[in-house]
Parts: sequence; structure tokens; C-alpha cells
Amino acid sequence: MNADTTTARFGVIDIARFYAMALVFYGHFIEELMLLKNPVAASQYKFIYSFHMVLFIVIAGYVAKESRVEWSCKKILKHQFFTRLLPFIFFTFLMLIPPIFIDGKFFGLVLPSFVGYSTGLINTVFGLPSFCIPSWFLLLIVGVELVHYCAFRFLKDSNAKIMTAAVVFYVVGYQLNLKLDLFNPLKGRIVGWNYLFIHEAITLYPFYLLGIYLRRRRIFANTVSIRILLPGAVFAFLIVLFTYQLNTGPFNFHVYNYVVILFSSHGHILLFPLTAIAGCALVLLIAGMTRTQKTIVWLGQNTFILMCLNGIFYHYINPPTAKWVLENLPQSALSIFGVGLIMTVASLALCMPFIFLFNKFVPQLVGKPKLEGLLLKNDIHFRWLPATLYIIFLFLPLVSLVHLSFLSTLRGTSTPVGQFTLLNYIHVFQSPALTASIINSVTYVTLNILITIPVALLAAYAFSRFSFVGDKHLFFGFLTLRMTPPVVMVLPVFLIFSALDLINKPLAIALAHCLFNVPISIWVLESFISAIPKELDETAFIDGYSFFGFFIRVLIPLMAPGIAVACFFCYMFSWVEVVFARILTVTAGKPISMAISALFTFRTDIGLVMAMTVLSIIPGALMIYFVRRHIAKGFIIKQVG
Repeated sequence: MNADTTTARFGVIDIARFYAMALVFYGHFIEELMLLKNPVAASQYKFIYSFHMVLFIVIAGYVAKESRVEWSCKKILKHQFFTRLLPFIFFTFLMLIPPIFIDGKFFGLVLPSFVGYSTGLINTVFGLPSFCIPSWFLLLIVGVELVHYCAFRFLKDSNAKIMTAAVVFYVVGYQLNLKLDLFNPLKGRIVGWNYLFIHEAITLYPFYLLGIYLRRRRIFANTVSIRILLPGAVFAFLIVLFTYQLNTGPFNFHVYNYVVILFSSHGHILLFPLTAIAGCALVLLIAGMTRTQKTIVWLGQNTFILMCLNGIFYHYINPPTAKWVLENLPQSALSIFGVGLIMTVASLALCMPFIFLFNKFVPQLVGKPKLEGLLLKNDIHFRWLPATLYIIFLFLPLVSLVHLSFLSTLRGTSTPVGQFTLLNYIHVFQSPALTASIINSVTYVTLNILITIPVALLAAYAFSRFSFVGDKHLFFGFLTLRMTPPVVMVLPVFLIFSALDLINKPLAIALAHCLFNVPISIWVLESFISAIPKELDETAFIDGYSFFGFFIRVLIPLMAPGIAVACFFCYMFSWVEVVFARILTVTAGKPISMAISALFTFRTDIGLVMAMTVLSIIPGALMIYFVRRHIAKGFIIKQVG
């Protein structure tokens, strides 16, 4: 049969998707009750997991476009990236944020910590998305569709070939996973060749082919009488009910002695597909009997977003809620079912605003590349991805730093370790030494800028406007002085300042920093002055300006961007410099860099150190904010000059 797939959506399939997602939300909540040794939850968990993930694969095959197997390799990979992998990456990075503020369930990862994040990211790259476990399905569906792209071109001519290939792929995939046991965290096989769950994709591809076969036969595409659907649903339910408990293994992941597709744990080679197909038929038949409702269809059309949003409930909400339920409510089958149903409805309702916002603002990031959002107007390209990942990577330490500054990190205090608190910042401002260090640093930087800029401005004007013997050599000498390591100058500076009685005084460090800030400021300002025509000087003098009047009223306003750049360099050096600060301050006058260094002791309060670090960043951030436009213009003018 060569007919291509219709592009029209089938309402029954969208409704079936909704039911499948409801089973995911319900199943993940029930899973937490099962892990707390509730036998009723364990039975329900085994019932749902015997077919619910296979259902997604059948539906995916049902709506697949057969013409895609004719696409070029580049086109199919691009399609897979923008519709599957990009949402996976997007939600993975979104889910890196909550662990900074909320405790969650992360299977041995200590978060937030560098080791925890790095281990989790490595696991994610190799197939186990540690920060959003439910998003693993996006990787699986990519694997299944890549297998389909390679194999279906040889099968599409005949339904008999399709069904024969389904049996062959299932047997081969089942034996492959059973014999090799490729993906088993208990045996240290999280990181391996588990890319895109390709080993499991081989096993599940037969169910994808089943979906294609059902669509070709137009099953569920046309209206079917409830007289057929209802008995069929009852019969399918009875098959699942009487077979799911019979599947007792062998299972690859003995912690869950049930069907768990994530771990390629299927159980009996015949009972697994029997129960799975019956369960898929049950949901599809119920969907056929369900009256079309816009909200249900809309949720079914946003399966991938829901799957990833389920990670919030999986990691943060379900575990504590399940514990509370078992401690406070009856543990009967009816009670467990009722609570699970309420949790499912509430969770789906909470996801709806987020689905709307993602589709409204960034649909290209959630698997809909052809749509335009309010934030992303046009199609996105690969070129933005490396820069975005790099920026996120740069900001992760800063986010962790701010988070730690609001946590109690010292044992033995009245506040438990890990609890949110403002005591770190309160302690900074209640400590005279720490407060004085902040004031000292501000004083050093201010004095240094007030001394450096006038001196450098006059010197830069001289180098730009006048020629004299040795001018180029002197200019180069200033740059050489700037490249000299500060530690080389420590001893002579200390001896001179001791003789002048400047030790432990703010002026000493400000003057010491001038040794390095004046040369770089001269170099920066000279290029800006050179970009201003000399005729402007002559015109100003003809108009009656004195030399200093010309400087203040004419040159400095034109030089504002260059002065901003010079101030920026002065601040960057003076604020973080520690060599002269350590030598020229003995008992008093220590800057913030020295105060932070002094906090590292045998019993270091990391939260206090992070609070001081945050406070040390704020002045620089404020300075950059207020002079950012001048800095940008300054660098542009310098480049043109």
C-alpha cells in the first residue's frame, strides 16, 4: 500500500494522547506510594506500566507521515532536532533551576553542588535525564523514528512486510536487551552506548509499525458505534486485568519487578506484548467513546510539553505528597485511587497555564518550529545554540553562589544546615571588620579613579597632540610597566610607603594601583583623543577658551565614552587586586578581597563567604549598568580610531 499518510488530525488520537498523559501523571504519583511499600499502589502501578508507554509508541506510529522516509538524511535529522531534541534540551536547562531553591528527588545526586550538576548533566547526555526523568521519552521517540527512517523504506510497499518486520524486530530487540542488559544503573551502566535509547527503540519499533498498520486500515479514523466500542473496551480491560499479574519476568531491573520501559525491563516475551496491545486497545476504544472536548484535545496535542512538565511533579511534589497521604489517609484501594485521580486532575490543571505560555512565547523551543512566538518571531537556527549553552554555563556558578548565600552552612548553630536564612547578610553588616572592608574597597577604588583619570587624561592629550623626543618610547614604556607583574613592585613600594608613613591607609593602596592603572588609562584615552580632530582644539582656543576650560567644557564631554572605559579598567583592577592589599595593610584598612580570604579558616562558614562574595559583585554590576552605554560607545570609537 503506497498511499501516504493524511496530514489531518484524528480527534480520537488526540483524546487517546490525553488519556495516555493522564496515566503518566497518575502512574508517577502511584509509583511514590508503591516505593513506600503500599501494596494497593504496587498493583495499580504494575497494571498501568504494563501498557501505558507502549501506547505512546502506537499513537506515534498512527500519526506518522510515511513520506518522511523519502527525506534526505540532513532534513530528517533537522526535523528530529527541532521537534524532539530541542524541547528536551530546553526543558533540561529549565529544570536545572529549581534544585537551587527546592529540595527534590534526584536518585543520589547532591544538589545544588558542582559535582551533582556535572554528574546529572553527564547522565543526561548519555540517556538518563537526571533533572527531568519523564523527558526520557523524547529521546526514545527519536530513537524509534530513526529506526523507522532506516527500515520503513523497505517495508512500505506491503502490509504483510510491515507485520512480519514487527515480529522480527520485537524478537531481536527483546533478546538484545535480555542478553546484554545494556541500561541498568544498578550495574553502573548509566553511561554507555545508550544514545537515544536505540536498544529499546528496536524492541518498541514493532508497536510503532502496529500504529502505522492501524492507520492504513483506517481503524479509529471513522466513527464507530458504541455497541462495538463498549464490548471491545470491556474485553480489552479483562485481558489486561487477567494477564498483567501473570508477567513475572525475567525483569532486567529487579528494584521494580514490573514492566519498566525506561530500563528495558519487559518480562515475559509473550505476555508483555499481549498485555501491552490489549491496554493500548482499551485506551483507544475509550477515546472513541469519549465526547470531543476542546480542553482534552488541546492537552492531547501538547503531549511533549506535558511529559516534560511532569518532571516538576515527579521530582518535587509527588514524593512528599505520597508520604503525607500514607500517614494521614486510609490505604484502601478506593482511597488510593481517589487521591491519585485528584492529584492527576490537579497536576494537569496546573500545567495548562505553562503550556499556553510556552506556545504563546516560545513555540519553537517546545517542538513547534513552524509557529511564531512573541519572544521568538522567526525560525531558529543551530547557530544560536552554542552561544546560549555557553551563557547558561557561565551563569550557573553565579546562580549557585547566590543560592548558597541564603543558606545556613555551618553546623552547630541555631539554624539547621541547608535552611533558608538571611543571617549570612545580617552577620556581614553586624561585623565591623567585614563592613569596614567594604567601605575600604569603595574608598580605594574611588581614590584611584580620582587620581588616575586626571593624570592619564593630561598625559594622553600630550601623547596625542604633541611630538617630542622619545614620545613613542615613553608611551611604550608605560605599557611595559602595565605588563609588569604586581608582585615585582611589592618590595620597593612597601619601602617607599613605609618611609612616607602610608601603611594601613587607603591612600597607599590607591597610589599603588595607579602604577598599573595610569598606563592602561593613558593607552585607552590617547586613542580616543586621537579620534577627535585637532581643528576642534584650535576653534575652542579662538573662541576664547583657556586650556583647562577647553578640557572641561569641550574635550571631556566628547571623551565621556573613553573616560567610562578607562574607569571600567581602573575599577576592574583595583576591586579584585590582593597583592598590594596584603602587603600595605597590616591591622586595618583591609579591602573586601582580603576580608573574603580571611573567612576561609579551619571551620569555614560557606554561606557567609558567599554572602560577602555577592556583596562584592553588586558594586561592579551597578557600575557596569550605569556606564554600559558609554562603555559600548567607547569600545566602538576606539575600534574606529
